[in-house]
Amino acid sequence: MDRYGTNLARIRFRLREVGLAYTLYLALQRLSSRRFFQCQRMFIIALPIDAAACDVPPHPCIREATRDETSRIAAIGGPVADVEEHFDRGDRCWVFERDGMLLACDWIRHSAQDRIGWIILGKSSDEIWSAGILVDRTQRGQGIAPQLRAQVIRECARSGVRRMLGFIDTPNRNSVRALDRVGYRPLGILFYLRIFGFGVIRSGKPWRWGFWSERSPVRLSMCDIADPSCLRLWSAITDEHIAR
Repeated sequence: MDRYGTNLARIRFRLREVGLAYTLYLALQRLSSRRFFQCQRMFIIALPIDAAACDVPPHPCIREATRDETSRIAAIGGPVADVEEHFDRGDRCWVFERDGMLLACDWIRHSAQDRIGWIILGKSSDEIWSAGILVDRTQRGQGIAPQLRAQVIRECARSGVRRMLGFIDTPNRNSVRALDRVGYRPLGILFYLRIFGFGVIRSGKPWRWGFWSERSPVRLSMCDIADPSCLRLWSAITDEHIAR
């Protein structure tokens, strides 16, 4: 699939998953040249992992997937290009399989850092990055995602991991509510803006600015991100859903 076909597939997928408003936000991000303009605001989130997770029994329908299953994983609901990008990064994938059908996938990233363009987010050795979970649209509401995530957490706990990290755009309210239900909480909010190479960043620490690029990135730790005041926005999003 060519570049434009891949982008259209991603937009159609996002439209189904998160609605029109957030899809337009994502489309604007993709259509604007990253070389000249970037602007994003996101939660950095964490899920505590208890050592007791090691005692969770293995699930007969859940196993680790391989790159040979790229097309089957993509059939769950995401573009093939996204799956290939995950494997290229060295991400690991667990799948829920029943009657020969893959119904869900859960990605984790073992690298010491994750990258958002020209920003590198570091972590400690007992933390791990969540790289996304997806359930087939026809299978949602059946408790598959919690079962799959419980097994991934089991594997993480057996490896000595104490916390799973991730990030989610603040406009993606549906995903924020879903993550809140499974126990994720925000560590802080990361805002960044870059115009013609000049970048501005606001996280838990004061504003910082400079000329950064993917070849010369800025590095942030979880201590740089930490900001308890982000709970106000997180609660406003999750409480809005309850009010409805």
